[in-house]
Amino acid sequence: MFSASIDTGPMDNLLVRFASGAGPRMPRLLKRVGLIMLEMIGTVFEAWGANLIGGTRWEDLSPVTIALRNKRRRVRKSQGSEALPLQDTGTLRGSVSHGTAVSGPPGAYRSLGGKWVAIGTNLDYAADQQLGRARGTVKVKRHYRKSHWRKRKGAKRGRVEGHLVQAHDMKTPRIPPRPYCGWTERGSANAVNVAAEEVMGP
Repeated sequence: MFSASIDTGPMDNLLVRFASGAGPRMPRLLKRVGLIMLEMIGTVFEAWGANLIGGTRWEDLSPVTIALRNKRRRVRKSQGSEALPLQDTGTLRGSVSHGTAVSGPPGAYRSLGGKWVAIGTNLDYAADQQLGRARGTVKVKRHYRKSHWRKRKGAKRGRVEGHLVQAHDMKTPRIPPRPYCGWTERGSANAVNVAAEEVMGP
């Protein structure tokens, strides 16, 4: 499981006092901040991570990755989202930046506690994209592969019948870190303003 959560930091004492007499206001505060987090993460994808506090623009896709995307779509040149890092299918972005503060599409992880709200994803490749990964090998478990089309070297595409694949080692390429979960200046300011409204409000 990979997730990002709010660190209340120096606001802890204030929030404890607030929570002790807040009734329904604390859950409301957390849900509002959760919605800000969802919107904020969406802007990170659009800015290629450059708007994260202390962040830098994501590394461009490698020519190999672009070629693989183009081959998969049977096009000659990359167009639109095909050359955008982390935005090929939109699955990762959708899992962390859509829905509501405590619910979302398949793959999403959102939870609400007494004094915290967490936004994240349980997609198995999410952490590798956030943190990066060096070249290496991974263990592939024994599994069944469905019937599919495949082009063999020096031959036309043909249909491969479903078959059992034995456990094996698979080489994994380097994945550069492309952080997408984190705080932006605007998101942080919006969260503080919302907290202030709830804490100081009637």
